[in-house]
Amino acid sequence: ERDDNYLSIIKDDAGYIVLGSSVAAKVIPASETVDGEKISISGSTESRSFIVKYNEDGKAKTGFKGASYRETPTDIAKTDDGGFVVVGYYNWDMSINAEMTLSGEKIVLPVSGERDGYIIKFNSNDKVEWAKGISSPRNTEFRKVYVGNGKILVGGSSKGDLTIDTKNGTYSKNTEYVAALVVEYTSEGEIQYVGSFGNGAGGNAVVSISETEDGGCIVTGNATNRNEPADIIIPADETVSGEEIVLKVGY
Repeated sequence: ERDDNYLSIIKDDAGYIVLGSSVAAKVIPASETVDGEKISISGSTESRSFIVKYNEDGKAKTGFKGASYRETPTDIAKTDDGGFVVVGYYNWDMSINAEMTLSGEKIVLPVSGERDGYIIKFNSNDKVEWAKGISSPRNTEFRKVYVGNGKILVGGSSKGDLTIDTKNGTYSKNTEYVAALVVEYTSEGEIQYVGSFGNGAGGNAVVSISETEDGGCIVTGNATNRNEPADIIIPADETVSGEEIVLKVGY
């Protein structure tokens, strides 16, 4: 379709899964589906995510619209149980209809800031097991997700007061500008860890994230400035060595 935005493709055991966003309705013709029946994905007045599952021969098996209006999906990853997670951000209360959830109950994620990050866990039958939002009074965005060894690592950005309850206590930080954000979830959707770094005048954001062999994670990102000092500073109390780390950012 003309306004389709295809965002990510992941390999599945029986084919692959495509994540995208669109306003217009989508129709996958019968000739391109596994069962010979067309697949219709309803449209909306605002951009929403869509997910289509294909077999190894490129035939569509299922397709459905995402959770909410004004929702911007950004990444998708397969989970160890045969399901998958989708991350992104939204600026309107997110409502996941009861027929989409495993519990049969509607899930509502209120928007708290100008823009909030979200993560949604689907099972292998495309039912939503859980969904979580994360916010600051300003902007919070989830951009990348990695899944492995029972953990879910999410990277993005945040601006403003950030206060998040985790399994290990409450994480609090305030950033005047946009800072890079890392959140680790358990497979049940509990927050295990939160980290935020960088506070330059232009902003910082995570653009990729992965796990390391020692159980940690590694991120890459970007840093911009507005003709002001924008060095990335990681405080001493957030480093293994106990020494401050400064990453110089040029003009």
